[in-house]
Amino acid sequence: MNKTILKVTNLKKYFTQGNSDLKVLDGLNFELKKGDIAVIVGESGVGKSTFLSLLGGLDKVTEGDIIFNDQNITQLNEDELSEIRAKSIGFIFQFHYLLPEFTALENTFLPLWVKNKKFKKEFVEKAKEILYEVGLEDRLNHKPGKLSGGECQRVALARALITEPELVIADEPTGNLDDKNTKLVFSLIKKLNRKYNISFLIATHNMEVKKITNKIYLLKNGRLFKK
Repeated sequence: MNKTILKVTNLKKYFTQGNSDLKVLDGLNFELKKGDIAVIVGESGVGKSTFLSLLGGLDKVTEGDIIFNDQNITQLNEDELSEIRAKSIGFIFQFHYLLPEFTALENTFLPLWVKNKKFKKEFVEKAKEILYEVGLEDRLNHKPGKLSGGECQRVALARALITEPELVIADEPTGNLDDKNTKLVFSLIKKLNRKYNISFLIATHNMEVKKITNKIYLLKNGRLFKK
């Protein structure tokens, strides 16, 4: 049986508005096992991005616990959170956030350079390998301005996986893509999930995601419900 790598208990996130609190997440519970692909759906503004930010240690909880690999990340300082993100968590966003002056190859191996605080030649070979996996073997030396939107998002996917994270958090990863590229990105996520046994947590409006997982949760009224 796969182990639980992420456990969320009684998670609350409130934002103060004037004299009252806006309750975005209100006692949410969730578990994710090693190698799972889980999807969060819900209306715009319901708190999906907030939830993912909390799980990635990018924002602070109001109350509750987030246990990642048996460690309560809500109790860590920023340096400790940064180390966990560098080693164990990959991120993909709706916009690819590639550095425009760097090639696809350089954008991909950059997290390894940052993680190790020095450059190693093997970073290049590892980046090539994963870019081949996402079908970009002919685009290694192209900068983002010379790549299509779908190609840029595949580079972002490769970049998220280069450090061999245990968890990839994806916030609307196909939000800017057409149907063809949406299907391709979801297909690649499934392929890489199977090959590397990496867990994925995806927030999306696109129900094409049903083709790669049946672990779909609705975020509503601050809580998650299995669909």
